[in-house]
Amino acid sequence: TLAASIWTAAVMADIQLQMAIKSKSVEEEKLYLSVVEKYNNLLKAEENLAYSRQSIQQAQAQKRINELSLALGVMSNMQYKIEYHSFEASSLGVDTAQTTLAKAYTEFNNLVGLSISERPILTDRVSFEPLPVGDLESVIHRTLDADPTIWMQEQTVSIEALQLDLYSYDNPARDPYEAEKIDVDKANLSAQETRSQMKQMMRSLYSSMRQLEDTYKMKQQLAIIADQNLEMKKVMYEVGMVSKIDMTQAELDAAKAHLDLNEIAYQYASLKLAFEKPWAYVANLNSR
Repeated sequence: TLAASIWTAAVMADIQLQMAIKSKSVEEEKLYLSVVEKYNNLLKAEENLAYSRQSIQQAQAQKRINELSLALGVMSNMQYKIEYHSFEASSLGVDTAQTTLAKAYTEFNNLVGLSISERPILTDRVSFEPLPVGDLESVIHRTLDADPTIWMQEQTVSIEALQLDLYSYDNPARDPYEAEKIDVDKANLSAQETRSQMKQMMRSLYSSMRQLEDTYKMKQQLAIIADQNLEMKKVMYEVGMVSKIDMTQAELDAAKAHLDLNEIAYQYASLKLAFEKPWAYVANLNSR
């Protein structure tokens, strides 16, 4: 009837308006995740460069000792060459870290609309904050009910079903009723499959988060040990029991332990965002 057609058209128009709003929301959240990712890449690149510079200082000090040892005949020429390769590797590490940082700035600046030459000061740091989940399946269910992409896919099924309800056998331009009904069934199955795939992805993300939490605890203990060793070496250096290069090596080891710890924190922060907003995570993956 005409009344049914008018009502259906109004319902479809409302659904399409809501879909446009949801689509915009997905794009905004996708952009947010991208900005966070690029910002964290900047933090990591800065930390890696700082460590690389610290590492080359240690390598330069060791190189001077090796040169003296070679001149005094304490070190063989073969051993000196082996040690020199380590020094060259440290030098390359600084170059690589500088290149990585420059690339990270370029990608971040492009994303947020800054000039390529700008170097914004990074004030926010990433801390490791485990995500309390509770009942996993309940959280997944609530998250996917709020998933705008799943909602849009399910609303597409609703629109096609509404159109099928108004099927006119008198319209020769339309496909046969059974063919259109099959299309609706296919769209419904596709929506169910998407929800199922998202469930599996969230379970996988959760599993990865739990693994990283365990890894972080292990790395945290290693960092504590490295810090304690550094404090001991500082005391020993002050009383002349170890050389300065032994003490600075302990500083380098402690710095590396904290670098490794921070790397886990960055990975975890990314997984946590993906778990909380899986639709934005998938949208980012699909745009790469």
